[in-house]
Amino acid sequence: MLHSQQIIGLPVLDIETGKECGHCNDILISRNWSAAGILLDVKRWFASPRFVGWEDIISVGDDAITIPSVAVLQELDKKAEDWFELKSLHGREMFTIHGHRIGAIENVYFPENMGRNILGFELTDGFLTDIQEGRHWIPLPDKITLGEDAVIVPVSAEQLIEKIVAT
Repeated sequence: MLHSQQIIGLPVLDIETGKECGHCNDILISRNWSAAGILLDVKRWFASPRFVGWEDIISVGDDAITIPSVAVLQELDKKAEDWFELKSLHGREMFTIHGHRIGAIENVYFPENMGRNILGFELTDGFLTDIQEGRHWIPLPDKITLGEDAVIVPVSAEQLIEKIVAT
């Protein structure tokens, strides 16, 4: 599985010219919880943010993200009600509909094969608890609500939580 912290920060390379187009600054997530694209860092003041649609990415490697050419770069217009930035999830608390706190989102997981759908979330209960007990993983629940301050999941999602085993 790929996780968001492996992707954010990688350089984006145009394989046609070998030119670096920027770095992945964030991952754009659609309202149906799948990857819509990557947001590139802004290199100049007052420049419009640029993004690459997920379907235009050739590969996410250990050291770089590759795209076919600079022609796939698009300006990000704010019709972006269709998606949100993944970084906005980092640290956001996850609760069940009955108000039980499950943890804070630390990482988001995607399939290795460049699949769009989010597989699940890595949850933290804070630094000390992470050291003592480890972090937890929860697969993407069937129903999930992104709120302004929290992510809400069904009560049944608690049964899906697994401890992450360090390797």
